[in-house]
Amino acid sequence: MKPFPSPRELAELDVGSARAILERLAAIPAEQSEAFEADPAVQTYLRETVVAEAEHLGLSGSHDAMGGFVVRAGSAGAHRALLFGYAMTHPANRMADPYVPSVSAGRLRGRGVAEQKGALAAALMATAWIHRRRSRLDGELVLCVSAAGETGRHDAARTFMAGHGSPPFDWAIVAIGTGNAICPTNKGRIDLTVVVRGRSAHSSTPWAGDNAITGATEALRRLAALDLGTSHPALGSATLTPTAVESRPRATHTIPDEVRLIVDRRLLPGDDVGSALADVRGALEGMEPFSVSVEPGPFMFPSEVAERSAVLSVLQEAFTALTGAPAPIFHSHGSLDAGFFNVEGVPAVMLGPGEPAMWHTDEETVDLEQVASCARIYAAAAYRQLAAGPT
Repeated sequence: MKPFPSPRELAELDVGSARAILERLAAIPAEQSEAFEADPAVQTYLRETVVAEAEHLGLSGSHDAMGGFVVRAGSAGAHRALLFGYAMTHPANRMADPYVPSVSAGRLRGRGVAEQKGALAAALMATAWIHRRRSRLDGELVLCVSAAGETGRHDAARTFMAGHGSPPFDWAIVAIGTGNAICPTNKGRIDLTVVVRGRSAHSSTPWAGDNAITGATEALRRLAALDLGTSHPALGSATLTPTAVESRPRATHTIPDEVRLIVDRRLLPGDDVGSALADVRGALEGMEPFSVSVEPGPFMFPSEVAERSAVLSVLQEAFTALTGAPAPIFHSHGSLDAGFFNVEGVPAVMLGPGEPAMWHTDEETVDLEQVASCARIYAAAAYRQLAAGPT
């Protein structure tokens, strides 16, 4: 059986190193905007901040077509593993001093540290640790720091995977805050745009028009009554949630002739997105005098890995070896790129420091010991997968 690294070697991945790296990452904004992955701040963060941290750790890499920074540590061989992290964070919003990192009681404060940046620091540390031991390996660890993080779609992951073959990796870990619990299962999502059209008129004579708000109210009633199918033992039921409403035209004393609804339809592992779309369209048929259209928007696959998958096995072994206890398990109602990798034939889970309850909050913090511990888990799992020797 391939070995785990010694505790003495892993001790290099300590809290002091985690703090130094994360303070530098947390000091530079890379916020979501309407430009998404193409946002200049996100691209600058990837090409300057992340590259500088990689070079400081002795790593070098290249950028993919969407700006994602890709590092290869190890050597060509029989095995390949993937760490997939994110550059983009939630906007600062009402968080005071979001890019002035501060530490109190062992927790570092800053925008994105509990969601993307704490896991990114751990992934960089682990990749550098593997790189320093490349002569012992029969394979390579690939780290991709994606331009995504808050986009709700697989575009950046798909760009990274293009040209790698199928499947190019033994397994993948999506580096995102899970409280250092393994997340083998998460819901998928499709955003739907529902457009209800009526007939405009002056509001002093409402009977002369067909108020699209009335039609939208009926559409929402029908959607709330829609049967979403079976439940999942870990994730519960699928959900359908309206997240935005807009009426047109924006004019005073006017009956609106159009209402646009954005609907978030969460998907369970095994759900078919085409069937989910057809169900919504069917529920909104026969709404005369209103006409209704339903168009699909951004989509992310649900995710579930088998209990005996390689990635779960190696991570559970790493947790036991490093902590003396079984790995904690977390199931997510959110949607990230693990589902895409699983569809591509790469068993993938989510794992990283930072509690999901801290995401997007005004006082976002991460436990620095959790960051260092995650770096050791990443490194131990990758070493076990890639080390030369009998399986």
